[in-house]
Amino acid sequence: MTSFNSKFLLSLVGLFVLTVVVFRGVLDNGFILNWDDFEYVTENPMIQKWANFFEMTVSFHSANWHPLTWFSHALDYRIYGLNPFGHHLTSLFLHGLNTCWVFALFVILAGRGKEGSNYSLYVGGIFTALLFGLHPLRVESVAWISERKDLLCGFLYFSTIGVYYLYVREKKRWIYSIMFFLFALAIMSKPMAVTLPIVLLLLDIFPLERLRLSKDLPFLLIEKIPLFALSLMGGILTLFAQRTTGAVRTLEETSLSDRIINAFHTLWAYIEKTFWPRDLLPFYPLWENPSWFSIKFLLGLMLFLGATLFSFYQWKKGNPAWAIAWLFYLVTLAPVIGIIKVGTQAMADRYTYIPTLGPAFLAGAGLTNLWQRNMFRSGIVLGIAFMIFALGNLSSKQIRIWHDGESLWIPVVKKFPNKIYRAHANLATYYFQEGQLKKAENQLKTALNIQPNQIDTFFYLGMIYTNQGRLEEAMEALKKALLLNAKDERVLYRLGVLYEKLRQEDLAQSEYKKALHLKPEATLVRLRLGQLYAKTNRFSEAEEQFKKVLEFDPESEGARNNLGALYYQTNKFRKAEVEYLRVIKIWPRKVQAYNNLGVLYYEMKKFKDAENIYRKVLELDPNYIETINNLGVLYLAMNKNNDALRLLQSSKSLNPTRVDTLYYLGIAYMSIKEWGSAQTEFRTALSLNPNNADIYDRLGILFARKGKLEKARAAFQTALKLNPSHPSARTNLKRLEKNKENKKLPPFS
Repeated sequence: MTSFNSKFLLSLVGLFVLTVVVFRGVLDNGFILNWDDFEYVTENPMIQKWANFFEMTVSFHSANWHPLTWFSHALDYRIYGLNPFGHHLTSLFLHGLNTCWVFALFVILAGRGKEGSNYSLYVGGIFTALLFGLHPLRVESVAWISERKDLLCGFLYFSTIGVYYLYVREKKRWIYSIMFFLFALAIMSKPMAVTLPIVLLLLDIFPLERLRLSKDLPFLLIEKIPLFALSLMGGILTLFAQRTTGAVRTLEETSLSDRIINAFHTLWAYIEKTFWPRDLLPFYPLWENPSWFSIKFLLGLMLFLGATLFSFYQWKKGNPAWAIAWLFYLVTLAPVIGIIKVGTQAMADRYTYIPTLGPAFLAGAGLTNLWQRNMFRSGIVLGIAFMIFALGNLSSKQIRIWHDGESLWIPVVKKFPNKIYRAHANLATYYFQEGQLKKAENQLKTALNIQPNQIDTFFYLGMIYTNQGRLEEAMEALKKALLLNAKDERVLYRLGVLYEKLRQEDLAQSEYKKALHLKPEATLVRLRLGQLYAKTNRFSEAEEQFKKVLEFDPESEGARNNLGALYYQTNKFRKAEVEYLRVIKIWPRKVQAYNNLGVLYYEMKKFKDAENIYRKVLELDPNYIETINNLGVLYLAMNKNNDALRLLQSSKSLNPTRVDTLYYLGIAYMSIKEWGSAQTEFRTALSLNPNNADIYDRLGILFARKGKLEKARAAFQTALKLNPSHPSARTNLKRLEKNKENKKLPPFS
C-alpha cells in the first residue's frame, strides 16, 4: 500500500483546506425552509427530541429511509440547536473529507499498492480530487443542509472502497467485516449506495485485476452475496418508504417510453453540465414533449453509444480504464436517471455526487500518464491552477444562490417563467414565512394559472387571506380546496381556525371533529380542539384531548405544554410542573418549556428557581424576548430594580412596540423614581393600546405619588370605565377619595 509519507499527508491537508476555502460561503447561508430543510431539520421531531437510533431505523420520515442521516442531524441539533452555521459547518467538513478520500483512492487504486512516493500519481490524484471537490455540481449537496445524506453516504461509500482494497490485499475476514459494516452505514445514509457491490466487481476487473479467468467470476460473486443482500434490503425499504407517500410515480403517470427518452435527455444534460456547468438549478422539470426524434434524446443516445463503443474499443486495445470509468458512471447514475420515476424533476445536481468519480478518475489517469511521459508539465500545473480558479469562482457564485428560499427559486422562475408550479409555490411559501403576504399571494396566483386544480394552492391562499384578515376570501379559497378533496383534514383544520377567528366556536369545533374523524391521529387538530375547549372553560374535555394526543405521541411537546398550561390555569401547579419538566427532558433545547416553567415558579413564589430557569433560557437563546420580559418582572418582584430596568430596556430594543414591555419598563422607572421616563413609557404603551386598564391604573399611581391627585383620579376612573371590575383601580380610587380632605398621600397598590 502506498506509504503515508509527509508529501501524502501534506497533499491531504492542502486539498481539505482548499475545499473549505472555496465552499466557505455556505457558512453564511440559512436553512432553506421551503425546500425540505423544514421537514428534515427545523420541524423534524425525530431529531429534535433526540429519538433513539432504533426509532430512526424504523422510521420512513419524509418519504425516505436513511437513519444514519437522521442521527447526524440529531447530533447537530444537540450541539448547535437551530443555528444554521453549525449544520453547514458539519456538511462542509464532510465534503472536505470526501475530497481527501478521492485523492487517497486515486493514489491507492492507480498505484496498485506500490510503495513510495510517486509524483505523477500525486499530480493525477490532486487533479482528480479538485475536479471532484470544487465542481459547481457539488454545491447543491454541500450548501443544502437536507442533502447531508449525499455527503455522509459519499464518505462511507469511499471508505468502503478503501477498506475493500485493503481486504483484497490482506485477505482477512475481519477487514471484510469492517467493509460490510461501512457499506451498511452507507446505505443507512442514503440508499443510493446500493450500487456499491457492482462497483466493486468493476474494480475487481480493473485496476485490481482479480478477474483474470472466467473461473474467477463465481468466487467474486459469492464473495459479494452479503453486499448484494444489503443492497436489496436498502432498495426495498426505500421503494416502500417512497411508495407510501406517493413519491414514486406509477407507470401509468409517466409511460416507460417517456421515461427512457427522458433518461437519455438527462444523460446528455449531466455530461453537458459536467463540462460546462451553467444554469445550475435546484429543480429541473421533466423534458417537454418527449420524442424519439428530439435533439436532446438523439444527442444522449449518440453519447451513450459512442462512449460505450469507444470505451470497449480501448478495452480491446489493452486499456480497460475507459470502460470501467464509463460503467462506473452509468451504474452509479442508474438509480436516479429516471427509469424508476421519483418525484416530478428530470434530474438533480446532487445525483452526480458519486457518479462524478468515474470521469474524474479517468481525467486524473490521463494526466498521470502525461506527467509520467514528461509531457506538458508546465501546462499541467497551469491547467490545475486555472481549474482551481475557474471552478472555485463558479462554485462560489452558485453557493450564493443557496443563501435562502428566495435566492434559490428566483433563478428557476427566470429560467422557466410561468411554467413550473413548484417554483412559484415554493417562492410563495418563503414569502409567507417572511410575512410578505402580498408577494406570497401573487406567486400562488401564478401557480394557480399553471396548475388550476392544485389543492395546496387554495389551501395556502386560505392561510394568507386568514392572516390578512380577509376572512370571506379565506373561506372561499378553503371551500374550493374542499371541493377538490372533501377528505383533506388539513383544509378542515384551517376552516376550524377560520371559524375561531370569526368567533363561531361551534362551527370550529365541528370542523375539527370532521378532521379527526378522517384522521384520528392528527395531533395538531386535537391540540387545537383542546385549546378551544380550554378557552371556553371546558377544562375536562381539553384535558381529554391533550391526553389523547399523548396516546398517539407520548413525547408530544405541544400536548405536554398545553397540559402544563391547563394545570397552571386551574391552579394545579404541581401537575403543571411535572408536564413542563417532561418537555424539557425530551426536548432539552425548547426554550418555551423552560420559560413556562419559570412563569410557574414565579406564580408559586419560588423566585430563585424561576431566576435559574430564566437564565437557562437566555443561555439557549439570548434574544428570547418572553424570558427577557419575565426575568425583568421577576427582578421587580425581588426588588432588584436596576437589573429589572436593564433587562426591560434590552427587551424594548428588540421590540419597541411591545405593549407589556413598555408597561413593565414604566414600572421599573417608577421603582427608581424616574417619574418622567415612567410616564413616557406608559404614554407610548397607551398610544399602541388605548384600551388597557392596567396602564391607566399604573399611570394613576404615578400621578398620585407625584401629588397630581386630580390627574390620578382621572386615570383611575378611565381604568374603571374600560374595566369596571378592575380591583386595583377601584381600591386606589377609594383610597384617593378617602384622603381627599387632608390631601395626605395614600398607600397605593
